[in-house]
Amino acid sequence: EVAPPPAASEGILRALGRMLTDDLLRRRRIAEVRRRWAAVAPAGEPLSREALRDAVRLASQELSLRQQARMLTATHRVFRFWHIAHRPFAITALVAVVIHIVVVLAVGVVRI
Repeated sequence: EVAPPPAASEGILRALGRMLTDDLLRRRRIAEVRRRWAAVAPAGEPLSREALRDAVRLASQELSLRQQARMLTATHRVFRFWHIAHRPFAITALVAVVIHIVVVLAVGVVRI
């Protein structure tokens, strides 16, 4: 398992911290699963490389999906207002590019 589910009233910074912590914990858990399954196998024989790789991949996907489901509300809360912060910067950049092109064409640096 990764970190416990977030509280409904969890703040944005805490949610971001939990996302980062979950990613690091997931990597540690997958390494632990790989070590355990490489050492112990049914009938006392080691798992083949392909079987171990497939099992670890499936375990990684399961942990990732559990983390995503658990963090969906927190992620939505963190990025809900992204467009409000992003839109002014995008519009400013667009205006700057248009002004730059107009000035370059007006000065005659580029001949079409």
